[in-house]
Amino acid sequence: MSDSMRLEERLYLKFSKLDKNKNYVLGVSGGLDSIVMLNLFYKYEIPCIAVHVNYKTRAENSDLDARLVDTICKSYRVICEQFVVDAKSCEGNFQDWARNKRYECFESTLKKHYADYIVTAHHKDDNYETIIMKLLQGSTPEAWDGMSLHRNNIIRPLLNFTKEELRNYALDNKLEWREDESNHSSDYARNAIRNEVIPVVEEHFPGWQQNLSYISEVGRGFSFLI
Repeated sequence: MSDSMRLEERLYLKFSKLDKNKNYVLGVSGGLDSIVMLNLFYKYEIPCIAVHVNYKTRAENSDLDARLVDTICKSYRVICEQFVVDAKSCEGNFQDWARNKRYECFESTLKKHYADYIVTAHHKDDNYETIIMKLLQGSTPEAWDGMSLHRNNIIRPLLNFTKEELRNYALDNKLEWREDESNHSSDYARNAIRNEVIPVVEEHFPGWQQNLSYISEVGRGFSFLI
């Protein structure tokens, strides 16, 4: 069996567990991860509504992201709720502010369409970054578990898949997505870890991902104790 067939099988096993009698709100930025997620919901005929949040921070590129998401949703016959948020009203850390605004949009869509779950496209690499950030911030052990596959009404079905696997899936299925050029800037802590810290760690500490997964398990054990 080829690697692409094994990946398809793993994705199918994951998404086949989602209840088709429920309705899901998908956060779709237009980037690789969320476009793959949207495609999988379409492919496996799982009811969903897409939500795109435009912060207007990247001039024409922000609008091009919104246009791509809208075009794909129309081709999939998926409802797409588009939100425009004024980034000028941000006070403090932009990424924290943007995340809060994004989830406000998810929650309002959830209520509007009487949906059941919010679904995000976080993947395994995102989780590694989160765990590293928690460790460097001096978080207590119960925070070391990182992201959860399912917590409250939020689901992350791609959390066991790497960025490389999602890119391979997108290429194999000829999906179109947009690259956010701001991801290459290390102005924000998560970007700095992704762009500068992890490449050094990969060079000097082979197997570091497995070690972080172990740390995550330790954190999960602590979380059950409190």
